[in-house]
Amino acid sequence: MAHLSVQSQTVLDEHLSLSPRTPDLGQFPSPVNYGSVTPTSEHHPFSERSSTQFQKSFVEKFQNTSANFTFNSKGDEQLSQSSASHTVGSRLQREIEDGWLWEALSWVISAGCMLALTVLLGLYNNKPLPARWPSGISLNAAISVLSSIGKYALSVPLENSLGQLKWIWFRSKKTKKLIDLERFDEASRGPWGAFLLLWHIKGKKLASFAAVITILSLAMDPFFQQIVAYPQRPGEFGKSTITRAVKFFTHENLEYANGGNYSISDESMWSAMESAYFGDGKESKIDAFCPTSNCQWPEFQTLGVCSKCHDASELLQFGCMPERGEWLTQRSTAMLGINQTISTAPVLSCGWFFNASSEDRMLMSGYVLDNTTSPPSPGEALFIRSLATATPADADNVTYWDRSYYYKNESNALPFWDFLVVMNKNVSSVYLHERPEAAECVLQWCVKNITASVINGEYKEEIVSTFINETQVGYPARHESKWRPPGTSYMHGVADVIIEPPGQDEQFFVPDYTVFQTVNPFYCFIPSYMTVANITANPLMRVDNKNTGGMDNSYILNFNLTEWSKPSNISVWSDIMATAVTNTIRSFPNSSEPVPGFGGLETYIHIQWAWISLPVIILFGTAMLLICVIITGPTKQEGGVWKTSPLPMLLHGPSSQLRADFGDAWSMYDMRRKARQVDVVLREEVDGLRFHPDKNGSYAEK
Repeated sequence: MAHLSVQSQTVLDEHLSLSPRTPDLGQFPSPVNYGSVTPTSEHHPFSERSSTQFQKSFVEKFQNTSANFTFNSKGDEQLSQSSASHTVGSRLQREIEDGWLWEALSWVISAGCMLALTVLLGLYNNKPLPARWPSGISLNAAISVLSSIGKYALSVPLENSLGQLKWIWFRSKKTKKLIDLERFDEASRGPWGAFLLLWHIKGKKLASFAAVITILSLAMDPFFQQIVAYPQRPGEFGKSTITRAVKFFTHENLEYANGGNYSISDESMWSAMESAYFGDGKESKIDAFCPTSNCQWPEFQTLGVCSKCHDASELLQFGCMPERGEWLTQRSTAMLGINQTISTAPVLSCGWFFNASSEDRMLMSGYVLDNTTSPPSPGEALFIRSLATATPADADNVTYWDRSYYYKNESNALPFWDFLVVMNKNVSSVYLHERPEAAECVLQWCVKNITASVINGEYKEEIVSTFINETQVGYPARHESKWRPPGTSYMHGVADVIIEPPGQDEQFFVPDYTVFQTVNPFYCFIPSYMTVANITANPLMRVDNKNTGGMDNSYILNFNLTEWSKPSNISVWSDIMATAVTNTIRSFPNSSEPVPGFGGLETYIHIQWAWISLPVIILFGTAMLLICVIITGPTKQEGGVWKTSPLPMLLHGPSSQLRADFGDAWSMYDMRRKARQVDVVLREEVDGLRFHPDKNGSYAEK
């Protein structure tokens, strides 16, 4: 017998050391003729009686084979030089194949891709969509690359953990169905197999957890695709502007009358109020610069005038009774001339009255009875009437209800204007004695919080909130007449307006002379009367305009009801006037300041972080699964870390008894049918691990 060389002996030793739990050579039986024995005979290769013979036969055969190896001196030298260089590689290879190094590295790669993806998304979140991407790689392309690498790297520990669970499953003390071997194998290949495994092994914690993670991994791609959205928002390009006012200053216009200089209305404010009072019933618009058809401005504050109204219909009472008749067209200096004597004789009228029970009753809606006919017939009718609760500009300085009926607190806080309006829905309703609409309205200096936008070329504003300074101002500051500056300017019932909204340092201010010039148009337009000669005539609007000098400038306007758009209600009319004053203040050259906005919409990158939750859950779920499998399964020293490799099935397959029980099952149908009914356990034998049927007996074909 030839002697083994040193290298041959090394190979033999290494071969023997690699076999898990290699038994003493004295335990192996000698070779026999397997074709002539049964699994239960004493000559069966795995019976205890033949172990000594198998050992002698194995050693003799190995030595005879080794004797045929010849190594010349040159080969020995080359082998010794390369053995050292292969040591590190061999150890690394062993760690990869017999341990979990490769799975751990794969998980780290996947986690690195997920971290890189998160950082990348954070860098681009809420940033404008670039016209050109760096290096020509778009964000979606980068997400696709990183997610694909991360997903496939994560599949390594996930699939191998499921594969190892297969061996852990069968090495338990309890027997398992042989078909589970195929189910675990299919589960390690994809979500469908994992679903079938989950369906058949309900309640088994670790295996079910692995199956759930595998099924959830199917949704990773759709979740990655939903992470990035591209909505639109106001862009930084093409700046747009509108105006606001913090301090309001007008030019102090003076008019000489009756031996003195009197402050008069500002022309721009007069024009705005005239348009609002006699206009088409629509709010005025602020001038806004928008370079595109879509612009938007952030919320801003501006000085302005606010309006509110209270229903006053309860003050009206119907009757036919004598009254002063000051509303009649024939009792106006605008009709008869300023030097004509105007009749003050009472007239008999039917309609709705204020103070109906007193001698100072006031007809607010109705008609005069024509005494020239018998019986008296309806004559001229009062369609709309407005009156101020106080008229400090008038020489008579008339007040009603101590300057307000419903807003007494506001009247003591220096309101912009307080007035009452009674209005019928149409002329015929006056003659039909229908109850008219009545309201007291108050206009007040205020600060408005506004948002504005231009959408498809149409400008829109929304008042978010308002703040009104309701600090009480004592008499005579509310309605006094004074010179300002001394000896040059005469004004009525004014004081400086100062508004400081809470929580901010900005102060909104209007000097007293500007207050008067702003309010003065109301002195000129209120009181007013809209009358009709009969039910078919066009209405006449009469304004008793007495300016600050006490001169009578009353006039009459002809209205065509088919062309004039009467406001839908008194509150809307009051809002129109308040908006007109506010927009004039915001547009005034000496006081307005720009509010920058956005000139168009831009597309930006919005990261929907909720969609990254599933990939993160799968990532850490796989880590937990891998750790549990490593802890539960055998160590590499114990052997059996086989994962998804098919080699263990070839080398550590079914026992001879199990093969004999299956008989001649060749078709997949037969094999699966029998595998569903056989309970097996994986046990250690002298030649490795074998699948054995349970002790209650083998498969019995039915």
